[in-house]
Amino acid sequence: MSTLDDLSLIRLFVQGNACLKSNQHLRIQPADNDCQLIGQHGQWLAVAQLRELPPTVCIRKQTDYAELLQKVLLVHDYVPVGCDAAPEVCRYEYHPTPAGYELRYTQARELWKSWWTRRRHLQRQAIQTDLLIFTQREWYPIRDIILNQGTLFLKTYLGETAHQGDDWVVWLDKDQAEETQYLPARPTAAVRSSRQNESTAADPASLVVPLPPPPIHRVPAPVAQPSPPGAAVKNPNPPKLLEDVVRHEPGRLCIRTSLGDVIVEGDHLRCYLDEASPSSPQPEAMARPVRVSLREWQG
Repeated sequence: MSTLDDLSLIRLFVQGNACLKSNQHLRIQPADNDCQLIGQHGQWLAVAQLRELPPTVCIRKQTDYAELLQKVLLVHDYVPVGCDAAPEVCRYEYHPTPAGYELRYTQARELWKSWWTRRRHLQRQAIQTDLLIFTQREWYPIRDIILNQGTLFLKTYLGETAHQGDDWVVWLDKDQAEETQYLPARPTAAVRSSRQNESTAADPASLVVPLPPPPIHRVPAPVAQPSPPGAAVKNPNPPKLLEDVVRHEPGRLCIRTSLGDVIVEGDHLRCYLDEASPSSPQPEAMARPVRVSLREWQG
């Protein structure tokens, strides 16, 4: 009977093989509720609690097998969730990787490089799903990453987290063979991964993507009637409040909104500032609408 090498034995341990397996360096020792990986001198190297939901594995950091254990755990979709809480132990939880993604555990600067490369191809007012960050035990699309004085601020729809360049973060990188997807800037649900059944990880339906925002209904602008010939035309100065939102150009009116500039074209256009609107109350002294003739307001 051939002897298992260290890598094969560690794989059996991570996969939940509770049988007594060993070689000259390692052995798997099952217990009532967990399974231990024991080193050559009787020191435990890792403890697996596979009956928990989600299954967890704790490894001892300062050992010769810590790096190998970490690589095997990442391949089997075990995500580090508590490596900074204790100086000697790192905790991993099983969270299936969605289909089409690759699990990465790198320093934050590596995530920043990947984000910056993809950011150039990002559509306006949209977010990409090529990169997902692990936050509060779920996978979420990254809204933005801001670099400020050496600190990286990662923004998701749960909020913002700050990281130094050498901090370790868990993220998903979309397979290059998969087509890049873009989501609206305001999703209504986060991308989630299944915890209960590993088979759902291979189903694209396990990604609950945000829904697009409702369509914006366009309201036609009121058409002003031209002044009768010979009528006296007043020449008021444009109110200061209009200068920030209204710009007049020959033959058209540009109105600045949060969605962009609204262009109104035509002849004999007039602009009305309804300062008595309930949504933006004004002092009583300015309660009357101010009317400005755009034919006369050229500045």
